[in-house]
Amino acid sequence: LLAAAGFCCLLVLALRLCPKNNTDFTGQRRLRLPGDAAYDTCRLLEEETGIQIFYLPEWTEKEDGFLHYDDFERFQWDKAYFQDVLEELEKMREAFQRYPEGFLREVTAGKGERAVQIVLCPYTYDGYASYGRYVHDHSENEAKVDCIYYTGRGDSQYYSHEMGHMVLTAAAMRSGWQAFCDAWDGCGDGWVSDYARTSRSEDWAETWAWLWHQRDAVEKRCQESEPLLAKVRLLSGLLTENYSTVTESGLPWDSLL
Repeated sequence: LLAAAGFCCLLVLALRLCPKNNTDFTGQRRLRLPGDAAYDTCRLLEEETGIQIFYLPEWTEKEDGFLHYDDFERFQWDKAYFQDVLEELEKMREAFQRYPEGFLREVTAGKGERAVQIVLCPYTYDGYASYGRYVHDHSENEAKVDCIYYTGRGDSQYYSHEMGHMVLTAAAMRSGWQAFCDAWDGCGDGWVSDYARTSRSEDWAETWAWLWHQRDAVEKRCQESEPLLAKVRLLSGLLTENYSTVTESGLPWDSLL
């Protein structure tokens, strides 16, 4: 009996110390380390969005990006790290829950065989508070995966900005890429921020993020800028034409439409 009891104690200890394998909504096995307070929130957010979400140590970048492999040596997969991940996931969730119910799942489903993944790391290069990037998979791989990278510590609008790149790229491709780009450029010079001036893609993402997070400021600027108002209406029409979860009256800025 003593031997059996000792074996049971060792088994319990081993289970506590060893990583636990679980699955996400796609059925893919996911790593769950002891002390990972972010795990359950991550899986729940995946269910809500239809997008797989990865964070270190489960994911490492194949090529140098905002984090290099050498940077990983200073990371400790301890409770403090996972708490940082959890805080960023909660801000991400706060952003995405502003959108119509089921919207992101509809967007990802509309991409067909092209998958979407979010990669999150609460740390970044020294000197950068946050850094995001959307990468549309232009490879010749049969299984294409578009990635949204979030590094550093952001606010909820930061998470919407990078998501805006994916959402509007997907919608523009459904409607006719060149036609939408030409229509956007034809609206004229009106921007929600200085950063929106840097490129068309950043203009899309900034307009999207400001509409969801700083609607009052956009409405005020639209009173002074007909080109910006035209962009807001064009963006809104793109959404309502492509996604059943979006209606004009259901958009928070419907007064501009």
